[in-house]
Amino acid sequence: MGRSRGGLTKIHGVVDTLGNPLRFELTGGQAHNSVKGYDLLRTIKLTKKQVLADRAYDTNAIRALLEKQQAIPVISSKKNRHVRPEYDRDLYKERHLVECFFNHDGNI
Repeated sequence: MGRSRGGLTKIHGVVDTLGNPLRFELTGGQAHNSVKGYDLLRTIKLTKKQVLADRAYDTNAIRALLEKQQAIPVISSKKNRHVRPEYDRDLYKERHLVECFFNHDGNI
């Protein structure tokens, strides 16, 4: 990895239920998580699937995409939302699988 105009290079990724990578992409540090997240989610069939993401992905565009695809958003709300949508807090805890994917060093 290296530096870009916006800081360190970012890795954006989508993993399955077991934490296995489905898609990932590298961008410059200036790329916002939600914009790249939208692009990645748009390429995956999400019908009737639960989509776990942190609050950086709590945008109207992503929520509309998930609703259009009949997916279930499990996304913590940003603090500036006036009306915070409900989400399954217990299921949200499984989001650690994404973090494990990014922090995995390859040793078993």
